[in-house]
Amino acid sequence: MRITNTLLNKYEGEKSISTITGFSFSKEKINKSNIDKDFFLLKRPCSWGWSTWRTKWLSLKKIKINKKIISEEVYGNDLKIMKIKQQKGILDSWAFNWTIKHIQSKIFCLYPKFSMIKNNGFDNHATNNFFKIKKNFSKIKKASFKNYTYQQENAEIKNLSKSNYDINLIIFLIKFIYFNLFYAKSKKT
Repeated sequence: MRITNTLLNKYEGEKSISTITGFSFSKEKINKSNIDKDFFLLKRPCSWGWSTWRTKWLSLKKIKINKKIISEEVYGNDLKIMKIKQQKGILDSWAFNWTIKHIQSKIFCLYPKFSMIKNNGFDNHATNNFFKIKKNFSKIKKASFKNYTYQQENAEIKNLSKSNYDINLIIFLIKFIYFNLFYAKSKKT
């Protein structure tokens, strides 16, 4: 993808940017966040249509994870559910640790203002979408970029992440109880 290659070249020397994603949040959520640049930074990365640099990937791999970071940072309550699933040995995703390392290290993912990818991974074959929730379908918008500048992460952008990744309280409680209590019982039998 030409845009991704341009971004990789432009921000290779930017130490605070470790990842570039092609995914973005819904147009309504973006508009509420007052994002006026073509791109924005967020510590929580997205593994949908992503790219990175070899050196930055290897640096991330070396970072030791502080599991406490999940309750200290607010980028979506789904991370708490993923932590429980990982502790139970039922999370089949490399992206969880990758996400925690981004947040913990205070390094950023560069997001486009409008999604450049379409995620079809919410069907019956999805491995980590237990309830088959389809909230992350996004329409691809054809966009042209002028200067590839970005907006720094701020409270509105953090809230954008939280509003996208937060699980409804009732579903959160159901998942919390299921994975924390019932799954543990079924593993012992």
